[in-house]
Amino acid sequence: MITLESLFIDAPSLTANTEVSEVIPFLNQHDYSHLALVDSDNKWVGTIATDVLYDVDETEKIANLQYRVESFFVYTTDDLAKMADAFILNTCNLLPVLDEDMHLKGMLPKTALTENLLESTFLTEPGTTLILEVRSEAYSLSTVVQLVESNNAKLLGILVLQTKDHKTQLLLRLNQKNIEAIIQDFRRFDFEIISQHDEDLHQNKLIEHSNYLNKFLNL
Repeated sequence: MITLESLFIDAPSLTANTEVSEVIPFLNQHDYSHLALVDSDNKWVGTIATDVLYDVDETEKIANLQYRVESFFVYTTDDLAKMADAFILNTCNLLPVLDEDMHLKGMLPKTALTENLLESTFLTEPGTTLILEVRSEAYSLSTVVQLVESNNAKLLGILVLQTKDHKTQLLLRLNQKNIEAIIQDFRRFDFEIISQHDEDLHQNKLIEHSNYLNKFLNL
C-alpha cells in the first residue's frame, strides 16, 4: 500500500543559519518551486520560494530573507483533495507536510500526488463524473462538498484539472447517476458546467464531448 511518507522526496530544509550556497546545488538539479524553513527542533517556520534564493548573493543567510517567507502547508491528516488544492492555490510543485505539532514530516512533490490521485479508486467506482469551472477566487472545497451532500449524494473524489485565466476547473466523481439537481445548485453558485449530461435541462443539443481526464493525463 502506498503511504504518504513514501511519496516524500529528500529535499533540504532551511534554517536561519543556512547559507544560500548550501542549497543551490540541489536547486540546480531539481526544478522545485519552494523549500521549507524550520527551527532547531524541525518545527515548521515557513516556506521560501526558490526564485528568491536565486535572486540574492549565495553568501546570504536565510535569516536575512525571513521577510520573504510564505505561509502555506498541509497536515499529514489532510485528504488528497485538500493537498491538491494547496498545490493549485499556492502555485507550487513542492509542499511542506506537517504533523499536528507543526513539525515538518516531509516535502511532497506535486507529481507524486498527481500519480497517486489518478491511481486512486474513486475514478473507477460506479458513479458520474462532473466537470465544472469557477472563478479561482470563488472556489471553496467546502462549498463543493456542501452542494453535493445537500442533494443526498456523496463526493467520491475531486481533482483540480487546471487553473488558468483566474478560473479553476474541477473534476468531481459522484456516487449518483441522476445529478440534475446537483447541476442546478452548482449553477446557482456561479459554477459553469463543462461536461455534457443527458439529464441537464440547460443543454439544448448534444455537443462533442471532450475527454477532459485524458487531456489532464497528457499535460
